[in-house]
Parts: sequence; C-alpha cells; structure tokens
Amino acid sequence: MVESVYPHKVMLAASSFRFPERHLLFSKARLYPDRIELSGWDSSGTLRQTIPLEHIKDVRWGEEPASDHAELHLHDGSKVALVLRNKDLWKQLLDQRLRWIRTLGDRTDAAGWTADLPPNELINTRPVSRKVRT
Repeated sequence: MVESVYPHKVMLAASSFRFPERHLLFSKARLYPDRIELSGWDSSGTLRQTIPLEHIKDVRWGEEPASDHAELHLHDGSKVALVLRNKDLWKQLLDQRLRWIRTLGDRTDAAGWTADLPPNELINTRPVSRKVRT
C-alpha cells in the first residue's frame, strides 16, 4: 500500500473495521473521495494504511445478507480483506466512487476537455480572491 499525504480531509464514510484474521483496538476505516484510510492498534503497534481508490481493481462483497465482509482486489494482484461495520453504506459509496473513477478517463472529448474533475482537484485548497468594485 502507498503512504501519502493528501491536502484535504473530506470524509464520505467512517466506521470501525477488523481484518478477518486479526483484531485491532480502536480501529477505524475512513472513505475519502480518492482513498481509503485504515488505522488501529494491536500488540505489534500502530496500523496506518492508505489505499488509493485508483489502485482498486474490484471489490467483492460477502454474499450472505448478514455478511460484513469485503475483499479489495488491487491492480498489483494483492488483496485486502476487511470486515466493515455499516457494510451497506460502504458498498453504496465505494461502488459509486469506483464507477466514477473508472469512467473519468472515458469522459474527454476530442479537444481534451474533461467533464468531471479528477479526485485530487475536487477540493480547491487555494483561497478565493474577490474583486471589489469601486
């Protein structure tokens, strides 16, 4: 996974989570417009993991209605298995974000104009200057 610093903190969803084979204390999964951040504690120390949404090839959700399991399949061939609280909300938001990111490249015309902004430009962190009429 890639550790990176992002300029914004617009959170779409947050809930506790765990790995199927490992329990964490104070675990939190956060979904942002361009990434998933996982954090928590276990006997070996602090866990901090960032998964850019661009790196996710596919998400497989638990087949049973009561299943909270999600398996993230990444483009590099690795998998991240999670047990998420509020799975239905995560499924809806994450599927929407992944669909949007996949179609982003297909939404340019011949002149190179893009219909949507890339995820890193959704939030303008520069101050807005206003002209004052005199």
